[in-house]
Amino acid sequence: MCDDVTNPDQTRQARFAGPSRRVALVAVAALAVSALALGGCRSATQADSDEALVGATPLFSLEPKQIDTFVGDLHAATPDIRERILKVAHRQLGQPYDIYLLGEFPFEVDDAQPLFELGKSDCVVFVEHTYAMSLGDDWAEFFGYLQRIRYIDGRIGVATRNHYTEPQWNVNNAWIVRDVTDEIAGDVAVPYNAKANVAKFLRNSFGTELDDWIIEHGTSYLPHEHLGRARGMLQDGDLVQIVRGTPPTGDGINGRFAGAYVGHFGLVEIDDDGELWMIHSAAPAVRRERIADYAAASVAKNPEKIAAGKPQFLGFKFLAFREDAADNLKELDGEYAPIVRFAPNAPLPRE
Repeated sequence: MCDDVTNPDQTRQARFAGPSRRVALVAVAALAVSALALGGCRSATQADSDEALVGATPLFSLEPKQIDTFVGDLHAATPDIRERILKVAHRQLGQPYDIYLLGEFPFEVDDAQPLFELGKSDCVVFVEHTYAMSLGDDWAEFFGYLQRIRYIDGRIGVATRNHYTEPQWNVNNAWIVRDVTDEIAGDVAVPYNAKANVAKFLRNSFGTELDDWIIEHGTSYLPHEHLGRARGMLQDGDLVQIVRGTPPTGDGINGRFAGAYVGHFGLVEIDDDGELWMIHSAAPAVRRERIADYAAASVAKNPEKIAAGKPQFLGFKFLAFREDAADNLKELDGEYAPIVRFAPNAPLPRE
């Protein structure tokens, strides 16, 4: 789903489960805490040093205990959640970009990379971390929300990770974002059907064997030449998704770029003049740029992409951030939301 990913079947998003005094973990979830997250004890002098670092250091240079302090201070000082989203996003500017960062270890070994990475991000990891830090007011809640965003029903596992954007990430995260593309695009909206052979992807990428699992989702995008329609229709902290595509080949199900697909994520920021900006993670680092400039640069590359038979830039999807996301999740998970699960023997929640 990121800029340098040309095949959506190759996209492997980062997913983690974390410790929690508020997050209910099933089975061995607490193992991740002692193995990876909290480290050793700290002296009072170290704690004072942590507080000083939190005030000035980029988030990607902080340790988990310092992130705990940061999100607590952020929530106390900034009651408006959209303002929190921007503050978190801006504190990550300059974070190094990388892809295929994380897996489910130690919960599973099919993707044996570690469970979290704070020092780097790809486009999806950046968005997920930003939303989760804006919702959770300590380390435990941050990681709880992170799991709930990254996994179907918050259930940790390579097969339950939201690998595909339109039929999985967007649908399963309807509690935190709402697709407003059609509202913005109106009569210029371009419909497309996003399909994914999940079983084939998991088998080819991780050696995970499942019965046939094909999902699809009808959706739409705003053609890039009509970007002006989005002006005045979005707010700080909303989500912009970059749509690419080529003519379909094969059977249309994980053929080769069958139709259109989301290839990149970013967070929306509106300046004082109403101009649309995007904060996003792309090589070499997290940055902020005008969406119109991003579109112009992408359009300029289209002839080269077309000549090479590669996916070209088509336009945008926009999803509005739900300010009542925490309440929405309580309707799904109950009073102690977010709930995170590790249930390796339970049936898959197939869409």
